[in-house]
Amino acid sequence: MKSLAPVRLNPKRCVAALLTATMILVAAGCGSGDSSGPGPGDVAAKAGRAVPAKTSYPLTIENCGRKVTFDGPPERVLVMNGVSVGEVQAYVLLGLQSRIIANAQRVIVSDDPTMVAEVAKLPTGGAGWNKNFDVPAEKVLELKPDLVVSTWTGGFNAQSGFATRDQLSQAGINSFVNPVDCAYGKTDPSAAEQAAYDQQSIESTFHFITQTGVIFDQQQKAADLVTTLEKRV
Repeated sequence: MKSLAPVRLNPKRCVAALLTATMILVAAGCGSGDSSGPGPGDVAAKAGRAVPAKTSYPLTIENCGRKVTFDGPPERVLVMNGVSVGEVQAYVLLGLQSRIIANAQRVIVSDDPTMVAEVAKLPTGGAGWNKNFDVPAEKVLELKPDLVVSTWTGGFNAQSGFATRDQLSQAGINSFVNPVDCAYGKTDPSAAEQAAYDQQSIESTFHFITQTGVIFDQQQKAADLVTTLEKRV
């Protein structure tokens, strides 16, 4: 089992984070905001994919063994730091910047300078890092997000100074862990969670993008982004 405190950089997760960032960056040119590009469903249709259905709320999903229910698309999202930049870049490429009230992930160097600039524009909510390099529990609760996104389960570990998923739920705040890292920082991961962590790949990035699309009722945009990434890979 992995120690829960203090937070350590995991070499395997760092490699995965770099892979995630690299593969997302190759699609940066297809980010939102360009109305001259393919319309909804065009990219997926050309790839032979079925057009995704719209999200029906309330939406209940299972995330790392927890049931999470959304009454509508989240409007106040806090993105925790972890050891990744893939989550925030996915939000940018899906055009969800306006939903982020605080972002702790930093993109300093990128093959795509527009991504560096787009992430730099995102609000931080005045959220400084604690000694474990992420947003402390009291700041998360003060910001009153309706969704907190963490790279790994350890991002909700009280021993590291973070708000737990139970604390957030009691405050009416949903939480979401990138599914590939449910096992990371969890004392009792399921066999499926451990396998997803051990076998992580670019498909893990596609899964995060797809699930984010479902949560925000942006399923078509997520499907088109995944299709474009697959083609460019």
